Amino acid sequence: MPKRVAPDTKTCQCGDDLSPYFKVRLVGWGPNDVRRFKEYSEVAQKEISKLRARNEFLESEIGKYQCRSENSSSSNVLMSNSISMQESFANSQTGLLDNQKEFLNIPQGVSTGGPTSSFPEESNRLNVSADGMTGNEGTVDTFQTTEPGKVNVPTGSNVVSDTMMGQESTQPTHANFKTTQVLINQPISGVSMPTPLSSPTAETTHSKSSLTELAIPIFQTQPLSLPEAATKSDWFPLAFSFVNISLGPEYGAFVQLWTSYELATLDAPKTKGLKANFRPPELSKWLQRQRYNTPSNVVVLAAERVRDFGQAVRTYWRTLQPSWRAIAPDGKTLLITKDFGKEWKPLNCHGVNGWLSLITCLKWWGLGLEHFSGDEQEALRNEWLALIADMSWMLGGLYSHSQGKKR
Repeated sequence: MPKRVAPDTKTCQCGDDLSPYFKVRLVGWGPNDVRRFKEYSEVAQKEISKLRARNEFLESEIGKYQCRSENSSSSNVLMSNSISMQESFANSQTGLLDNQKEFLNIPQGVSTGGPTSSFPEESNRLNVSADGMTGNEGTVDTFQTTEPGKVNVPTGSNVVSDTMMGQESTQPTHANFKTTQVLINQPISGVSMPTPLSSPTAETTHSKSSLTELAIPIFQTQPLSLPEAATKSDWFPLAFSFVNISLGPEYGAFVQLWTSYELATLDAPKTKGLKANFRPPELSKWLQRQRYNTPSNVVVLAAERVRDFGQAVRTYWRTLQPSWRAIAPDGKTLLITKDFGKEWKPLNCHGVNGWLSLITCLKWWGLGLEHFSGDEQEALRNEWLALIADMSWMLGGLYSHSQGKKR
């Protein structure tokens, strides 16, 4: 960890060294810290380019509709479309600086200047179904996330959750779903959920031929708001800010569910953290470097590491399961069953050493998907969404269990 010194005794001026896009004054940072920040800034600059291209497209479409509105009998309708597009463009511009700071996790006291970044363009599907794995009876089941806060799973007593422990998913499965809802979230005051822009279906696709058919990327859903009740915690606000980024409604729903769980246990006795066996190496190093409290403690997955990291996270998650959790005959695939068990000790870990580690892994993995595109990105994203769904199911059960014990 870099040694902290007073600003008036030692400073490191890194603006010219990093890139023309960022002017940063960092206090007490060493060469390794600067190198890691440079790597992260390169990722951000790629997203700047993507956002600029999108904004140029929006501007051109706005111009087309304005020209058409001047010569059309349906000018009111066209002008309304034009105004909507202008608002969309303005909203994109307004939130750029905040998104850049959030993307880079820049600490307070470090100023930035220049263009800003957004998050990666993703599949235009608002919700993508996750592959089902073969269960005991040799059939393939599929579940999908249909809205923030809920996960749909196929009806039946045993349903396979595609956490893909030790396996690689190659083809996404899209099918007609027969589903039943499993509640994974309890609403809390002060937290706003991201809202899908349209009714999601597994078969929905969007054309980019015109602005009216262009779907807003899933990564541009708005982050959540910190509940007022959380401000009395000495650790939660900073941890919440660290994981509260725009990675889609499924991720946002999971962060909100975690928030509900942590708020319900703020006054509870401290628990031991999640066990350390089989932790991904990136997580172990991050924990050793004081987690989110150290500005330079940044993890950026290289493209060649994303698949293996996802595999490591799935393996770690499987080792944390309580004894009642059903596992398929392959010994690796976790099953979603009709009822929860009563023993939750391995996962009943609130506080700074608990579920925060799992959400942090999902954050790194989700950001790492930016390295890929097309079908490859979709397949990898399906694996990521499947694990979010499984973790959400278990955290929902744990939250209900903890609330039941209070009564």
